[in-house]
Amino acid sequence: MNKIFVFLVSIVISSTSFGEWKFHSSSIKGDVFHLHTNSITRDKSYVYFWYMKSYLFPNKFGDFSSKVKVKGDCSNNRLKYLTYVWYKEPMGKGPGERSDNESQWENPPLQSIGMKLLHDVCNI
Repeated sequence: MNKIFVFLVSIVISSTSFGEWKFHSSSIKGDVFHLHTNSITRDKSYVYFWYMKSYLFPNKFGDFSSKVKVKGDCSNNRLKYLTYVWYKEPMGKGPGERSDNESQWENPPLQSIGMKLLHDVCNI
């Protein structure tokens, strides 16, 4: 009986860890963005964070969501994408396919979700 209780408690705890992802915004296409607030870190020059994007429709590879680790430069309004993980299910569920190919610095348009994410993270 005690093993069953421990098992059930572990399921509840693992399912509530989802709560670290906070809704951030939605795109015109209907994609939904969440920010992992516990992942935000800073060093002398940059801010680092994870965001998750759930697609309204699967992308051309059949993925329904992705998680992205970002390096942000608050002073110069630019982003560098460090890690991508793509999922076949919404909200980062199921096994993921990971890439650690770091992008070049990008300056997202002022009204883009990328710029809004950077602005919000820089002001936390």
